[in-house]
Amino acid sequence: AMSDKNDTTLRGNYALMNHADILISIHTNADSSGTAEGCQTYVWYPNTVDGKQQWVREDKWPENYADEMLPPNTYNLALKMKNAMFAVYKNYTGSGKSSIIGSNLGELREIRNAWYNKGTPDNTKAIPAVHIEMGFHDNKYNARLLRSIPFRESTSEELAQAVIEFFDEKN
Repeated sequence: AMSDKNDTTLRGNYALMNHADILISIHTNADSSGTAEGCQTYVWYPNTVDGKQQWVREDKWPENYADEMLPPNTYNLALKMKNAMFAVYKNYTGSGKSSIIGSNLGELREIRNAWYNKGTPDNTKAIPAVHIEMGFHDNKYNARLLRSIPFRESTSEELAQAVIEFFDEKN
């Protein structure tokens, strides 16, 4: 609903104000080298060092991090999104790079902070929230995929199916 705002915290606040069931923020990524490829699914992680954004792969998270520090079902949503994107990439490239990464992105931070206000989880404000990077628009091959109508349609279908499965399992 809100794709043209510079302030990423607005996305999380919009989801909270409208009592959203989930938040999926979809983007494309960039890397200064132009060689990075693949897709990533981000969840909130408290990882700024000296005021700079850091990214932490899920295999580096503390034990039980997802269960204790994220709104309920966030990791399950992230895993479904990651697997959906991996399936699309594998179909189009023969291999796939896909990972779940923790990051202190604005929309994720707003959702997490509303849920975990002053150290106490408030499940009335528990919205599973993920940020998806569909590929690297500065990588020639990823950019070609991102411009491809069949790739975008496949991605949309896989992500929609993952959301349906998420809600089927949740209920």
